[in-house]
Parts: sequence; structure tokens; C-alpha cells
Amino acid sequence: MPYETEDRLRSYLDTYQQGREQLCLAVLQTDRSYSDIRPRQPKGGRDGNRDIQAIYKGEQVAFGAVGFVNGANDSRSQKTKIQNKFKSDLTGAKEECKDLKIFVFFTNIIFTVGEKEKLEKHAKDAGITHCDIYDRERIRIALDSPDGLAARYQYLGLKLSDTEQQAFFNRWGDDIQTMISNRFSEMDTKLNRILFLEESKTPLIYFSIGFELKRKYAAEEFGNYRVFCSLMMIEPKLKIAGLKFGSSDASLDSSNSACLKKGRGIKDSINTWQWIETTNEENLNLELERNGSGIGVAELGGLFITYETGSFIRLRPTISMIDLNDATFVIFCNKKFAEKIKTIRIYSNDYFLHEIDNLKIDESEFEPNLPISFIEEDLSDKWVRIRRADGLGATFHLDFIRFTPKRLYAPNVVYETTTEREK
Repeated sequence: MPYETEDRLRSYLDTYQQGREQLCLAVLQTDRSYSDIRPRQPKGGRDGNRDIQAIYKGEQVAFGAVGFVNGANDSRSQKTKIQNKFKSDLTGAKEECKDLKIFVFFTNIIFTVGEKEKLEKHAKDAGITHCDIYDRERIRIALDSPDGLAARYQYLGLKLSDTEQQAFFNRWGDDIQTMISNRFSEMDTKLNRILFLEESKTPLIYFSIGFELKRKYAAEEFGNYRVFCSLMMIEPKLKIAGLKFGSSDASLDSSNSACLKKGRGIKDSINTWQWIETTNEENLNLELERNGSGIGVAELGGLFITYETGSFIRLRPTISMIDLNDATFVIFCNKKFAEKIKTIRIYSNDYFLHEIDNLKIDESEFEPNLPISFIEEDLSDKWVRIRRADGLGATFHLDFIRFTPKRLYAPNVVYETTTEREK
């Protein structure tokens, strides 16, 4: 194979200057001393007196020139021609960049050690501190190494032997696999982003906050609870400025009152409320949208509170999930419930939006401003707010610009026939 590589370097790229420059650029990339390697004008045009530009050892600018001959046979006339081209290219490079210290020259002629030393001395006399000469033999060695096999196949059309394939994949196999995996991962990320941005334009069906507790609690030890969320949008949409919703074991004293009677614990009942905050030019108005009651549970390891618009019939226009971008929300509850929370997770329209597990209980005094009032006996277990332990405040933030929410499941496909469905 070394003989085949050398033979191809002699004449395979005759008259094909673009291919020669691309081959030399690939060869230089096998040398770890060079980085940021770029071609100048391989298709023709002004190239600033260099075919290749790079950075040497992370600091110095390097110029590279390519001097190939057609049908290289290492004759005296060919060597003289390339030696003169070396000097001409070096002179042009120094005129372009007077402070140039690194010069690289590629040729498909083989020079003797003495001939290389004369060229290197000429470069040193011109102010070059490091001169790299890649003659045909040095280019061949680079191309026949595991780092150069891909370039050899691409530009000289030489297939890899079984031994070379093994050497190539031993050297690059893990990197290739990682690159492929990363590309697929990048594609998935972009597709997921596009899907979310499209689906987020649909009307909001629900916004739900899930509380994972530190363990499972029997209803008797869990006791009374109350937990609410107040969400404020960054700007009103459809005159909607915010949402309030929550749950408690306490229930209304009568259907026409906002006063609650004492709850008998989560084993007895789970009651829910949700309000919508609308705005006009002067005021904010809080309107009760839904109030529900449900049976209790004997034990629980988690609890959800949810704002929902319903998906069967909508009696009024509603916001879209994307309208919640940049919204802030506060979670407040009784202290005994707060002490049981391990992790908070946020969901909306079958998307997982956010997880909060670095929590702190804020016991400072505040007014929850709920349209319902709890009895004094319940309020002996004081209101507290849930906040981040990092001290970034008691409000949480939804950010759909920096983060793409995760879809909880893929939509099912509708098949036309039973046979398609079974496949």
C-alpha cells in the first residue's frame, strides 16, 4: 500500500489544484501542532499569498503553500521548479504578513535531507522561525497512518485493506460513534423543539403542580391540609392576567358563602378551587371558575393541584400554553404540609415543564389574598410559602425560551385497516 500511495501522489491529482489543496489541508490536520486550519481560495481567486492558513501551537499564525507538479518524477528540472516556487511563495507570504514566523510547504516531489536543509535555511534567513516541508514521502507517511486513511481514500481513491480498516476503527471508532450519536441527539432536540412550539399554540387544557412527598403517609397522620398556587402572566392575554387554584380538606360552609368550615382531614374529602384573574383598563377582577369536591384517601405519597379549562366545551376564549412563557407563580400552603414535600413537578397539556427539588420553607408573614377564608383553628397551622433553597426568591418562573419541555408520551397513530394496526 505505501507504493500505491506514493504512485497516486505523483500524478493522481494532476491539474486538479483544488483537490491538491484539500489533500494538503487534510494532511496538516493530522499534525496536532496546528489548529484552526482553513483553506484560502481553493477554487481560484486572490488568496493573500497562501493556500492554507492555520494556528501553530495555539499562538502563532502559519501560512501554507502547495507546490505540486504533474507526473512527479523527481528530476532536476522538477526539483528546481519547486525550489523556486518555495522561495516565491515564501516571499509572497512575507510581503502579506511581515511578522510571519511559521511557514508550511507541500509538494509531491521528494527532496533529500540536504535539499530540505537549504530550503529551511532560506526560510530562516527570511525571518521564519519554524519551517515545515511536507514532501511526497512525508505526505505518504501521514496518509498511510490511521489518522490519514480517510483523507487518502477521499482524495486519492485508495481503498482501505482489512488491516487498515481495523487500525482506522481502533483509532476513530469511538469518536465516530459519539459523533453520530450526538448528531442524532441534536436532531431529536431540534425536532422536539419544533413540536413543542407548534403544540404550545393550542389552548391551555390544564396546568398542574404535583407534590411528591418524602414518604407515604396514612390519612390519620397526614391530617388537615391546604395548598394553593397563584400564577401571574407577564402580560394579559384575552384580558386574562393570572390564575389561582388549589386544594384543601376544608369545604364551603354553604353554597353562597366564601367561608370554610373545618375540614376533617384528607381521609374525609379533597376539595378544589380555581379562579381566573381578568383585567380591564383599571382593575383586576378575580372570578371563581370551578369548585369541586371529592372523596378522601386512606394514604398518599403525592398530591396534585390543577387549573383546568376542560376539553369538551369551552364557554369562553382561553389562553394557550405558550402564553405562560415568563409567567411567575407562588406556591403557599400550611406548614405541616410543606414539611412533607420532597419534590415539586409542573405539567401542562401533556408536557413536563419543570422540576423543583431544592426547596425551603419561607415562614415570613404574608397575605395569601384568597377569595375564601379558613377558620382560626385551621390557621393555627400557619401559612408558609415554598421557595428555592438557593435564596432566589419565593416565586418560580416558566422559561420556554431557554428550555424545551418534555412531551410525556408520543401521539398514537391512526391506522386505516386492522392489518396495519396489527403490524
